[in-house]
Amino acid sequence: MEARSETSEVTLVRLPDPERSCAVLIGVSSYRSTDLPNLPAVDNNLDALHTVLTDSTRSGFTANRCGIVDGTGSVRDVYRTLCEYAKRADDTFLVYFAGHGLTGSVRNELYLCLSDTDVDELPVSALSMDLLRDVFLNCQATNRVLVLDCCFSGRATQGVMTGDTEAVLGQIEVAGTYTLTSTPPNTPALARPGATYTAFTGELVALLRNGIPDGPELLSLATIYRRLRATMAARGLPLPSQRGTGTADHLALVRNPAHGLDVPDSVGFDVSPAPDITLPATTTRTRDRIVSVAVAGIAAASVIIIATNQDRGSRASGTTTPSQTPTTTSTSDSSTTSTRPYPTDTRLNPTDNKTLTKVDPAALDCADKWARAFVNHTAGITKKQWLDGLSPYTTEEYQAITLTRIDLSAIIMTRVTGKPTATPDSYINSVTVDVPTDGGKKLRLTLIKTSDGWRVNEHGEVS
Repeated sequence: MEARSETSEVTLVRLPDPERSCAVLIGVSSYRSTDLPNLPAVDNNLDALHTVLTDSTRSGFTANRCGIVDGTGSVRDVYRTLCEYAKRADDTFLVYFAGHGLTGSVRNELYLCLSDTDVDELPVSALSMDLLRDVFLNCQATNRVLVLDCCFSGRATQGVMTGDTEAVLGQIEVAGTYTLTSTPPNTPALARPGATYTAFTGELVALLRNGIPDGPELLSLATIYRRLRATMAARGLPLPSQRGTGTADHLALVRNPAHGLDVPDSVGFDVSPAPDITLPATTTRTRDRIVSVAVAGIAAASVIIIATNQDRGSRASGTTTPSQTPTTTSTSDSSTTSTRPYPTDTRLNPTDNKTLTKVDPAALDCADKWARAFVNHTAGITKKQWLDGLSPYTTEEYQAITLTRIDLSAIIMTRVTGKPTATPDSYINSVTVDVPTDGGKKLRLTLIKTSDGWRVNEHGEVS
C-alpha cells in the first residue's frame, strides 16, 4: 500500500489571475422536447453566479472574460464558444453547466442537454462529455475547473435532474481538471418547481456571496466543497461530489466576504419559492453574455471574436498579479478515483476552523462503529457482508461510489485499539475523527450530520 505523506508545508492558496483566466457559464432553462422538463431556476443561476464570480472587489474573473451561454444554440455554437474562451485562458479556465444530463443507449456515454436536444438523437443534438473533455485537454490553462449542476440518466423526470452511478464515474473525470458535481451520479439533483435557484447552485452562490464566518481569507475549492457538503447535509439536500483534487484544490474562487467579521453563520439561500435577488444594474448590463441562437450561429460566433479581440487589446496595459495567501496543509496523493482501501484525505488541516467546546458523542459513537466494521475483514467474510456492516454508519453516496470499489484483501488494519478522538471542523454539522488501529495507523474519518444522524462520508489513513 502506498503510504500517505503527513509532512506539513505552506501552500499558496490564490485567486485566478483575472487577466489570464476565463469562465464559461452554460445554463439551459427551457427545452423543446416534452421528455425534458423546463428548469426556469437555471436562468437565475446564471445571473447570480456571473455576478459573484465577476465582483472586482473579491473575485478572480472579469466580466469580459466570463461568458454566459443560454443553451439555445446548436452543439457547434456551444463548442465554438468553449474553444474560444479556452484559448484565451492560460491561468484558470472554469466551465459551469446547469441543466439536464442524459446517458446514451449504446455505450452509456454522457451528454449535456441543450434547448433543442432530442432524446432520440443525443449524438447530434446534445453536448457530449467527450467533446467537453477535448476542450479541457486542449486548454493550456494551469488550473481547469468543471462544475456540473446536473446528473445523468436514460431519461429526465419532473422536478429532478437524474442519474446512474457506474455509467458516469469515469466519464466525469478529465485529466488535470478539478470537477465539482451537484450530486453523485446515482442521486437526483434538485430543481424544485418555483424555486429561485436549483438547490446546489443556490447553496454555492450563497456561500460565495456570504462567506464563512471565522473562515480563511480566500475560499479555496477544497473549502467550498467541504462547506457545501455540511450545509446541504444539514438541509437534507443531495450532497455534492468532487473528482480530480490536485493543484486546483488550492485555487480560490473568491475572497471570503465574512473574513474577520463577527457575523452569524448562514446556511444559504432557500431553495423553496423566494423573491429574486436584485442584481446591480452595472453587472447585469455589462456582462459578456453569449446568446447562441440556432438561426444566428454566425452572429453568435462574431460576438465571441469581437470580445476576444477587445480583451487581447486590453492586456497590453499590464497583467494583474494574482492574490496569494499562505495556508498550512498536508501533502497527499491527489487522486480521488482509487480502489485503495484508504482513499486520499482531501481535506485541509483545520487551521481556519472554529473551536467547538463539545463534540457530539453520537458522532464519536458512529465513528467507532464504522471503524470496527471497516477492519472486520476476517477470512470468509463476503464483500456484501462487509458493506452491510458499514451501511448504517455511511452516507449512501460514499457507500455506492467509494466503498463498493475497495478490495478487502488490501486492508491491512485488523482491529481498533483505542477510543476515537475528534477535531471539530469549521462547521457544527461536520467533524473529523481519528480512530487508532493496530500497526500504529489511524483511520481518519469525516462525518456529516444528516437527517438520519451522523454518517461517515470520507475516510483516509494517517500515521
